[in-house]
Amino acid sequence: MKTLKIISLFAGCGGMDLGFLLAKHPRLKYEIVWANDFDHNACTTYRKNIGEIDEEDIWKVNLKALPDADVIIGGFPCQDFSILRGAERAGTKTKRGLLYTKFVDAAAEKLPMFFVAENVKGLLTANNGWAISKIKKDFEKLRKNKVLHSYLIWFDTEEDESLHNKVKKLAKNYPELKLLYKLKQWED
Repeated sequence: MKTLKIISLFAGCGGMDLGFLLAKHPRLKYEIVWANDFDHNACTTYRKNIGEIDEEDIWKVNLKALPDADVIIGGFPCQDFSILRGAERAGTKTKRGLLYTKFVDAAAEKLPMFFVAENVKGLLTANNGWAISKIKKDFEKLRKNKVLHSYLIWFDTEEDESLHNKVKKLAKNYPELKLLYKLKQWED
């Protein structure tokens, strides 16, 4: 069985990490080789449930010194994109809103086989749509650097729509997500 090594950025309590660690695949398993978040309480929970996590401010982390990885995952902070902030969301106009650039930098440095970046639905409309356009352009530059597959994923919290339908809708509207949809082999 092949083990894919993961770097987890903005790991929080480790929800996405746990999903990868529990994933069932006949030929693959995942190992977290480095994780980071700067929230002390989230890191305490991560340590209890998953293992070691670096608690340093990501702006101060030497990305070149990180271990090599096959996969980079993370949910860069959503507060400045969330629709809960109302119509006037700061988006990429704040230092926190620019944290996604550290994800891009890490992927450019480590050249993983693929990465998964997660955020909220409000990312689509923050800064009148400019934020998502800029973020997608920055992530798309990675393809030129030989990152094979990339997925920028967001889900809203509507309870009446199943995860299946959300992924199906995303795959239809965003061709770069079709591989994700096909890998699940979900049927209509």
